[in-house]
Amino acid sequence: MFSGVRFTMVMLTVMFGGAGLLFLGGGLMMIQQSGATTDAMLFTGAGAISALIGFTPLLIFLRKRWIKNKVIRRGEKVQSEFLDIVLAEYSVNNWRPFLIRSQWHDQVTNKLYIFKSGPLTNNPERFLKKNIQIPVYINPRNPKQYYMDLDAISSSLGILLK
Repeated sequence: MFSGVRFTMVMLTVMFGGAGLLFLGGGLMMIQQSGATTDAMLFTGAGAISALIGFTPLLIFLRKRWIKNKVIRRGEKVQSEFLDIVLAEYSVNNWRPFLIRSQWHDQVTNKLYIFKSGPLTNNPERFLKKNIQIPVYINPRNPKQYYMDLDAISSSLGILLK
């Protein structure tokens, strides 16, 4: 069904977001029935804050998915050079995922861009060589909006990068 990290994120979203919506709805009903009392305002405020905290991970996930779909459909595909594999700076449940980093030099603006992959469970270092090219879809107007296409190199190397 869900991996450990996804399960945790879904549960936190349901708990905080759902409870926040219940408190928010209850507070709004209290305001409607008895006016803007202190209790009703606190109830509504606590619900709004809890819902905001609870649904923030969902909004971040949806925004990343929207950017990915947008750059795949309308973006520009560039070939970036493999740099290295690093551990993520964050950890989730004492797990630090691996990230593939690559670079691309924009000839027009003479800027060097560094791209990071999504989180990987296993270290792919033994499969990747220094001269490998990794396709990256970018937004030409804002190259900071990008998607590193690991499926393309997975199929060419005959491995699964997840």
